[in-house]
Amino acid sequence: MELSLQQIAQWTEGTIHGENITLSDISTDTRSINAGSLFVPLKGERFDGHDYVKQAIEKGARAFLWGHKQAPQNSIPYVQVQDTLSAYQQIAAGYLRQINPTVVAITGSNGKTTVKDLVHSIAQKKFQSHATKGNFNNEIGVPRTILSMPEDTQVLVIELGIEMPGEMENLTAMVTPDIAILTNVGPVHLENYKNLKEIAKAKMEITAPMNSKGLFILNADDRRPDRKSVV
Repeated sequence: MELSLQQIAQWTEGTIHGENITLSDISTDTRSINAGSLFVPLKGERFDGHDYVKQAIEKGARAFLWGHKQAPQNSIPYVQVQDTLSAYQQIAAGYLRQINPTVVAITGSNGKTTVKDLVHSIAQKKFQSHATKGNFNNEIGVPRTILSMPEDTQVLVIELGIEMPGEMENLTAMVTPDIAILTNVGPVHLENYKNLKEIAKAKMEITAPMNSKGLFILNADDRRPDRKSVV
């Protein structure tokens, strides 16, 4: 990977502070920082990655994102953004557009990882294929998968998992699939959805960014009563 800080700023609608340098890696974890990395400090319920910027610099980070209003105290370039998680996802979307592989996105209540592994094993027999590792399929895992993609990737097989309404729309806007696969719809995360029909509608958002040439594959064995009303 070779990305300039100027590209990062453009994709995130951020502001560069310091020199426009070239970066070779993007990481959200100081344990995986390499020389030449861009460090993306994410906020969690119990931590704030901004507190680890100094540590990231000590480990070799060449630049970082910054989502706080108060300016950081540092001596390396950074990009000021509104929200570091959104910026991380925007960088992933920008990098994906730049590489421009065929994207196969897979979702469903069960079987996502198995189907992902099967599709990847088939695709890599003919193409340079890259796939989600493990089950990194959420708002942090998806951009991580994209940004770990080699520049010669021809097919990206990516798993999308959701727990809350609105998450699928956000994920698919990032990956814009050429081929979408829905394995099934089951009674999972019902604490966040009223019923199976709501879950089905949320899963169907995987098709929202697809153009008329896109291919949608639906499990024909799913015979729920509301299936026709959803599709």
